Amino acid sequence: MTTLSTTISKNKNSLKIFAAIGLCLLGDAMLYTVLPTRIELFAFSGAQLGIILAANRFIRLFSNFWAADLYKKFGRNVPFKMAVIFSILITFSYGYFELFWQFLILRLLWGIVYSLLRLKALLIIFDSGLPENMQGKLSGIFRSMSRSGYMVGMILGGYLTDMFSMSGSAYILAALTGLSLFFIFSKNQKEDLNKCKEKEFVPASKTHLLELITDFKMFILMFMGFALNFTGLGLINSSYGLYLKNIFGENLLVFGIVIGIATLNGIILSTQSLFELILSPFLGNTADKHSTHKLLDYAFYLHAILMSLLVFIQNGFIAIIIPLILFINTAFLIIILYIEVNKFQKSSVSNRMAGFTTAVDLGAAFGPLTLIFLDVGLTLSFLYLTSAILLFTAGLLYRLNFKTT
Repeated sequence: MTTLSTTISKNKNSLKIFAAIGLCLLGDAMLYTVLPTRIELFAFSGAQLGIILAANRFIRLFSNFWAADLYKKFGRNVPFKMAVIFSILITFSYGYFELFWQFLILRLLWGIVYSLLRLKALLIIFDSGLPENMQGKLSGIFRSMSRSGYMVGMILGGYLTDMFSMSGSAYILAALTGLSLFFIFSKNQKEDLNKCKEKEFVPASKTHLLELITDFKMFILMFMGFALNFTGLGLINSSYGLYLKNIFGENLLVFGIVIGIATLNGIILSTQSLFELILSPFLGNTADKHSTHKLLDYAFYLHAILMSLLVFIQNGFIAIIIPLILFINTAFLIIILYIEVNKFQKSSVSNRMAGFTTAVDLGAAFGPLTLIFLDVGLTLSFLYLTSAILLFTAGLLYRLNFKTT
């Protein structure tokens, strides 16, 4: 049986790619931590904040398929290297620009860039001839390494903003992102790393997305991905600073130390990356060994209950503990969902992954976009309750249509 250490030793070049992707996520993570707590500095309305934080996900409805086309036409190295370079420039620009339309353009560009970064990793894992008993492990390692970038970006981004300014934070994080160039331009980096089998790698067209949606079981898996990211990467990441501000105010006193709300928000949100950093390899290893998909519906029910607790029990303890449990559960769910999608055999790997990641991206996009409703009188509690209903529905649909026993 393939062990975790064997997977690491046999995929060292892949790990360099994963590390580069993690560094490219620093600026995006900083933005989610800082903007909700510094919205007054930019004179953004709640609607504009939601649009900025959602734009990069909505563009991926198209850019996920563009990425597949680019990798097919130019190979798997050139588009990826360009995406890394643009990541550095975009992160730097977060500190230079101030206007809404400027941030909107940056976020649209980032959405396209991220499609290229993520698809590179997914093709390495699921479309490069790896044995199935290694895919879960490598998927977990990728989640661990990429989310470590989010963890650093959220903590360091929030801290640097509280200490200096958002501009200073963006410039420093752009410099750190530049370290990714050492991974992708190293001398021993092989051309077209982990090439796919040509007969399987076909660019996913919009008609393929329609075919996936019309298969009800695949639609359920896509809906589950939508609901999961609507809650975590979407709603929680974009709004939790506001939730914490409602609970604690501008600052929190801990053991005589004053902690700014941006720092606190960064620490809490970064634990999602911390848990994925620590747990994902072991969760992937567990997924390779056991039928953990049998627990999917129960895990979604748990997610729904946790979101409901944020609505009905609002205090400091709940505000800090609940997201930690949510993030651990998310680390488990996302790995299992990717493996379930990979097992689905009615389309090519690239089609399935492009379709599923599009559903995931739409969920993550609609999450922050719902902040628009705060401007018309709705509350965060209403939005959190809506996410709980989506999660419960996703779990129920899976239970009714997949064998879970």
